[in-house]
Amino acid sequence: MGELISLFQSKNIFTRRDRRLVFLCGGPVSTRRRSFRKRLLHYAQASLHDFRFFLAEDAARDIFAHGYPFFVNIAEFETLISALADCVVVIPESPGSIAELGYFSAHKPIRDKTLVVNDLNFQGDDSFLNLGPIELINRHSNYRPTLHFNLKDKSPNFRAIVKQLRRYELDIRGHFEFKKYGQLPIRHRLFVVFEFIFLFGQISYEALELAISFVFQGGRSLSDKHKRELRQLLSILCAGQYVQRLDHGVLLVPTPDVKPFLDISDSLRNSLRIKISDFATRLSTRVRVPRKARSK
Repeated sequence: MGELISLFQSKNIFTRRDRRLVFLCGGPVSTRRRSFRKRLLHYAQASLHDFRFFLAEDAARDIFAHGYPFFVNIAEFETLISALADCVVVIPESPGSIAELGYFSAHKPIRDKTLVVNDLNFQGDDSFLNLGPIELINRHSNYRPTLHFNLKDKSPNFRAIVKQLRRYELDIRGHFEFKKYGQLPIRHRLFVVFEFIFLFGQISYEALELAISFVFQGGRSLSDKHKRELRQLLSILCAGQYVQRLDHGVLLVPTPDVKPFLDISDSLRNSLRIKISDFATRLSTRVRVPRKARSK
């Protein structure tokens, strides 16, 4: 599998993005009650094809269903999602989203890319929310100022939100620099994880972890910290509909028609797929043996 290592070590490999990643916080989306977040999400899915919206609860639901039982701090998990996002949109319309707004405002890397969509009825209130977290975000965020809507409006015009989200050009192409896995920027770790899934076509978590260790660690195992993070990145990819789980969650496959984050020619990818098919078979055999032994 030297070709796979050479691919990632190539100085001519670039990142490629065709959508903005938005972390959307607000009211519930799974109940009959139509929150403003739910209406914005439905509008985005129908009309904003250059965006991909993430919901923290979707990622959390996936990791609790498919991750090994380890403690997940929700605040730290949402910080990870925020680090991957281009923009964090917070609609303080529920107790949870109000808490998120306060938490994000205290963290500079997050507040600098936060857009607040607040209730028009509270615009002039001398409240802690307005004079504290929102004022802080309005002072520092690249997506300021706060936008105000009637959050109960059943047919809101989202034009102002879309305009604010498109304030900056999408950084479509960037350079990918090969490093040890833990030294890669967090976004590049996400890109690498998805690239492996895209190249293999279908792969188990165990085989994915071994493949990453083989290419980026010289065969040395990932640290416990990065093993936990890898499971979280997979859940974020599932929540963003980049990856699907098959066979009761055992196999990871790329969602049809989703483009990878790394700019690699189709001919090279197809050539690599042929060469790694045997490698994938060996990995699958390697990770299944302990399971059979445990079942005896």
